[in-house]
Amino acid sequence: MRATTATRWALTGAFAALIVSAGGAHSVPTHKNITTAAVAWLLEAQPRLQCPPGGKTDLTNALLVGTEHEDDYYDNADPLKMGRFQFHFRPRLDDEIAVLNITVPGITGSPVVLATLDLGEFKSNRCTSREWGGFATNAAGNVTCDYEALGKTYTMTNVNTWGNALADAQKPNTRYNGVSEGFVKLGYLVHLVEDQSSPAHARNAAHGHTPVMLDVLKALDPSLKGQQVDLGFPDAMEAAPNGNDAIRDIPRGSWPARNPALLMDAAPADILDAMHNVVVTKNYTRESMHERTARMVAKVKARVEAVVESMARDLKLPWPLGKETVSAEFQELKRRVAQAVVKELQAEAAAELAALRSRSGEADTEWAALGPEAVRLSASLIWKYITQANPVLGACTLKP
Repeated sequence: MRATTATRWALTGAFAALIVSAGGAHSVPTHKNITTAAVAWLLEAQPRLQCPPGGKTDLTNALLVGTEHEDDYYDNADPLKMGRFQFHFRPRLDDEIAVLNITVPGITGSPVVLATLDLGEFKSNRCTSREWGGFATNAAGNVTCDYEALGKTYTMTNVNTWGNALADAQKPNTRYNGVSEGFVKLGYLVHLVEDQSSPAHARNAAHGHTPVMLDVLKALDPSLKGQQVDLGFPDAMEAAPNGNDAIRDIPRGSWPARNPALLMDAAPADILDAMHNVVVTKNYTRESMHERTARMVAKVKARVEAVVESMARDLKLPWPLGKETVSAEFQELKRRVAQAVVKELQAEAAAELAALRSRSGEADTEWAALGPEAVRLSASLIWKYITQANPVLGACTLKP
């Protein structure tokens, strides 16, 4: 697979990497909204679970730890060693990215390559969210997963697995007034179910557009120092009309009916799969990284190559180009080409974001169907944990 988030320039032997996060799915406030609604609906729909107001707050807050922090960056000191969100996809994160070559005619008949945009490599080698969360086993234990980025392999370990949550069921958490420590781990797993209510995650379409600059493009041309292009993969479900992270709520009137039969009585892995299948069966689609970048690259390539001849003639270079690879004029041509590519990529990224914002109504329609299902299935996972693990519940009680 070619990189979702790692962009590598190979221009006259100098490299610049423009790194863009490949995750993010729902914003953290959206995850909090789903989790809070899931607990509230569970208490309304399932009379066996009784919680006074304080107990409801403690249970909710214990779960919110994981639903908030599952998207944390793994290592801010290393932009390529990003976050746990690399393993939040089902199927696993694996896609291709288009490669941009700026080529023009040469005197010898062979094309002259003036710039190459190599988007590198980015893929999860094994883990989907199903494996990452250890959904398929009751045994205690951590899960180790790795992904590749620009030829490096990064390994991450997840302690917040289903088996570990079961193992912690009888450990009271004093911070949340005796609610089981297992609920803290469970919150991380609830996050993974919630992510599958994002079509991008259920369709293996990496997204997120927070650029992190590896500022080495300046080695090619000092005037490019600090240049960055937001080449992320925004998704209408995740972006607000005037910002990067939509905060989506599930209005109370759209919650599922107060019916315990609507709680899915199934294994944890099946609950995760059920959320995934809602997206698939509704035929919500997302453009792959390769499709999107191929479209962008084709436009940039055509526009830049169309002006290279005039650039060369301005510099008194022959056309088609010869072998003046060491001449100052030829190096200046490459510099101008590099600047033109950066400018055109910026224009394309801006156009993509404008198009994204114009589709906010489409995303709202999708969320009207997916939001209530995210509540129902998140609540189902919480209920499954309660009935299987029999955890300590603090001020809450479970009736026969």
